[in-house]
Amino acid sequence: CERGILMQKDTKKPFMSLEIEGLEKEIQEINSSSAPIKGRIKRKTTSLYDKMSLRFYQFENFFLDEQEGKGNSKFTLEYYKRCFKKLYYFFAFEVPIDESEYQKLLDSDEPDSKIKYGSIMPIAVLEMDNFESKFRYWLKEVEQVNEQTVSSYFRGYRAIAYYAMEKGWIDNHKITISEGEADIKNCYTDTEINRLLKKPSEDDYTQYRNWVIINYLLATGNRVGSIVDLKTNDIDFEEGYINVNRQKNKKPARLPLVKKIIPILKEYIEFYRTDDERYILLGVPLFPNRFGEKMTENGLKKSISDYNKSRGVQKTSIHLFRHTFAKRWIIDGGDLFSLQKILGHSSLKMVQHYSNLYSTDVKKMAEQHAPITKTKTRSGMTMQRRK
Repeated sequence: CERGILMQKDTKKPFMSLEIEGLEKEIQEINSSSAPIKGRIKRKTTSLYDKMSLRFYQFENFFLDEQEGKGNSKFTLEYYKRCFKKLYYFFAFEVPIDESEYQKLLDSDEPDSKIKYGSIMPIAVLEMDNFESKFRYWLKEVEQVNEQTVSSYFRGYRAIAYYAMEKGWIDNHKITISEGEADIKNCYTDTEINRLLKKPSEDDYTQYRNWVIINYLLATGNRVGSIVDLKTNDIDFEEGYINVNRQKNKKPARLPLVKKIIPILKEYIEFYRTDDERYILLGVPLFPNRFGEKMTENGLKKSISDYNKSRGVQKTSIHLFRHTFAKRWIIDGGDLFSLQKILGHSSLKMVQHYSNLYSTDVKKMAEQHAPITKTKTRSGMTMQRRK
């Protein structure tokens, strides 16, 4: 594959110059329409296609149908959709008809022009020379994403490519993913936590709710998705547990509530999650928006970000509370198996990573054992300091 032009095997013709029936017409039809691509597809059985006739937008539908049939969650499906979208952008960058055509894509007022262009590539585009290395280079140097994000997109690409291999559309080959090390997170400090936990007025619902959520985060380490799905009847105050029905590992969990969070949740529910007769509203979101409706994940992230800034805390990540929870747990000597269960990880791999980062108080050990602390400082009289 020369830069920008995909070459077909055993031919000197550029890939996009091959006469593929209906391709140019379809490009024009798609670019001239604002309707979603998926809604206009007439599905056919996969056996009617080969790698030159199957376009990527059709392949995406086949793949997503298969994933949905396996019972994968809507969040997994959304992840694969993001991976397809990233591939479409890559195709538009790497496989333009010529430089002028790519410049048209860049200059286009149509926001989805590059997606539409990439989506009508034949599935054979996955067989371009050095596809993985080119895709990795583009993610890191053009998109400028970190190594962890590169690995995330490659896991999606691998599933997509293996599905194409399974159907016989592209040749079999092994795809290896180099897992990048996670960055060390700058967790919330004691000073920042104290600012965030200063109780606001109960009359200001949004501020008060966010204060309760931050207390809850520091008590459980739950993910954002788990929190927005919580309902009032998930809490068992009598036993001191909460039922977390949505976790990334797809396994519901019954997690303990530490004593300090119980009165906070009881007060909050009494003020905002009971009816006129003071009975708890059942089956409603535990932490709704100010209209009483279920919050979205992005809505909760934005709300916590605003809350943190209002308290003079520049760290705004809600997920960082989860890292802070894990860090404090490990530093205080908590065992990894219990941490794995509470955080809802399907394996010990991630909690072992937390352990590698936070297992000992390195600062204290450095003060005690670093060679410089055992060495006497000489007077330095031989050399004179310039004044």
